[in-house]
Amino acid sequence: MQIEHPYYLVALVVIPFIIWIYRRFSLWRNRSLQRFGEWRLVSQLIPNHSSSRPIVKFVLLIVGFTLIIAALSNIKYGDSKRIVKHEGIDVAVVLDVSLSMLAEDAPPNRLEAAKLFANKLIDNLPDARIALITFSAVPVTQTPLTVDHSAAQLILYNVSAEHAPSQGTDIGAAITEALKALPENQHHYRAIVLISDGEDWEGSVDQALDDVANEQLIICTVGVGTEKGASIPMPAHGITAMKKDATGNAVITTLRSAVLNTIAERNNGVFVQIGLGRNDPVDDIVHRLDQANQSVFDEELLVNYESKFQWFLFPALALLIIDLFISNRKPLWINSLFGKTNKS
Repeated sequence: MQIEHPYYLVALVVIPFIIWIYRRFSLWRNRSLQRFGEWRLVSQLIPNHSSSRPIVKFVLLIVGFTLIIAALSNIKYGDSKRIVKHEGIDVAVVLDVSLSMLAEDAPPNRLEAAKLFANKLIDNLPDARIALITFSAVPVTQTPLTVDHSAAQLILYNVSAEHAPSQGTDIGAAITEALKALPENQHHYRAIVLISDGEDWEGSVDQALDDVANEQLIICTVGVGTEKGASIPMPAHGITAMKKDATGNAVITTLRSAVLNTIAERNNGVFVQIGLGRNDPVDDIVHRLDQANQSVFDEELLVNYESKFQWFLFPALALLIIDLFISNRKPLWINSLFGKTNKS
């Protein structure tokens, strides 16, 4: 059972307060009537008075109100279960979003070229669960493992270097973060696809590779940019200027393919470069991942929950309608009946 809107149930705390007020009002009314004299004589002055009917009406209102609150909370109940299985490989797509990825030696720039590559890679892995991690000096998990590829691609579309929490490049930290996003119980069915220009200012790659050496996962790397390199545009206040060093010279960022190639070799992956060679680099990555053993994962027992608000709403409406037709006074035919009985 599930409750879709549990906050409506808070209104139930009002019911005891309403009952208390009604009880106090009833006592006050009875005391007021007793001031006129003995109840047997007073009751003859109000022959249509009923002591039970107001209570019945009040009970109907309280029960109806309670049922309406239950209907608003939308209680759901599930009685059908099924097993869902997904077959494929878990892939953490790790995307470099440091400032060097704004260089334009991979049109339109490195970051946009990397995003296009990642988007196409996800399209070519329909059976895989995808996690998306972006990194500069600090890695950020944008999406945990999911089979909802469209959601991952939507987040990927909005990724930009400006949203990086801090600037710099730490590939080692990105690999460590990607490892955290992959389940520990599937050593043979996990892969990391690192998309970067290979610049690493923190120097923690070797330590990260030592940490994942026994994890038996595949790390494929994708190089973005050229060995010749390019300057880094820095847009600010509608003007684009090139990033400069302390001496005032333009900073040239180059593709560090050696770093990326080493990462792939040490983890049974492949290194590809965007825009280089005749083959589509996405096909090379997909081919390597297809060679890995695939697992059956996400075996879950699902319950199809259905809304049961009508179980409460219809009885509530029925009680309120009945309440409308009940008068606080006795019907005249009852008085006539009891009057004839008393005479006889």
